[in-house]
Amino acid sequence: MANPWLGIALVLGVDACLISTIWLIRRIARLPEEVMRKLIHLSTTAVSLSFPWVFPDCWPPALLAGVAVGLMALARAPALQGLVDGFGVGDSLRRDAWGEFYYPASIALLFAATLGKPLLYVVPLFAIGFGDASAAVIGKACGRLRYRTAGRETKSVEGSLAFVFVSFAGALAALGGWSGLPPAEAAFLAITVCVYMALLEAIAWHGLDNLLSPFGGLLVLMILAGASADALLIHASLVVAAAVFAAGWLFWPRQSAA
Repeated sequence: MANPWLGIALVLGVDACLISTIWLIRRIARLPEEVMRKLIHLSTTAVSLSFPWVFPDCWPPALLAGVAVGLMALARAPALQGLVDGFGVGDSLRRDAWGEFYYPASIALLFAATLGKPLLYVVPLFAIGFGDASAAVIGKACGRLRYRTAGRETKSVEGSLAFVFVSFAGALAALGGWSGLPPAEAAFLAITVCVYMALLEAIAWHGLDNLLSPFGGLLVLMILAGASADALLIHASLVVAAAVFAAGWLFWPRQSAA
């Protein structure tokens, strides 16, 4: 888009419309606050995926990230707690987690690091946006095999698997249709990126997965760019084996003790 200010206004307007729509749906359907928070997360991610085609420079996403962080910091002010509670996100903003602040910063930094290379931006952002939301929903609804991160937060294997499956679908679609890689090589690379990101997401705490996971995925994409099919297969096998070993190390002692 030739005029970055027009792009900024368009992004803010679309985000405002989507968030307002989600708020109305929550009021009508009486959705839980966590569902509303994840719907907002998904909608802002979907809008952010368009940035490579909207902004030619780094500063507009950085400005938008600053606006988002500023608004969230302002929403934590005691004087605004009544308004925030009425909107339905008070408990989320009062959580002891910094993920809401890290996420817009991560988008701006990822955009700057991949300027002019949309594929490297889209794959990690889709994973941390849609994959992370899927992990939270599935983990809360179906999580049985639970583990703790270094920050003593509880996550589940089911949630981590949901992260892998959803992010893999997006990565495979992008790599297979955009990079020119043969289907098998695109699948091997997508598996490697998504499992590695899921491992980083699994061990992060206090929202740090919003910073660690996308840049871990970006690093893998950059390192394996141009790798042969055999090399991609080896890397995919190794990262899957590492994930299986980590799961076994977490749960085997518990099962054997029983």
